Amino acid sequence: MQEDEDGMFYLVLITSNDWLNPQYSYPLTDEMVTGFTFSKPCLVKCHIITGNIERDVQRRLGSIKQKYFDEIVDKIVDSIF
Repeated sequence: MQEDEDGMFYLVLITSNDWLNPQYSYPLTDEMVTGFTFSKPCLVKCHIITGNIERDVQRRLGSIKQKYFDEIVDKIVDSIF
């Protein structure tokens, strides 16, 4: 989780549904994350983003390793700008 100066951070959808808008998807594997494993292949949907604050989050399951996090941010920028 990376907050901006207003305390807001952004969440993206992680799903196993790969049929909709594949050009905006970034594949995730178990090697790319820490703290959890996927039961089936998953993707980050880089064009589906929400802005949130800490109280909006009920729990944190794990995190994405920095190298892949940076790649996802680049994909989000390419997808929406």
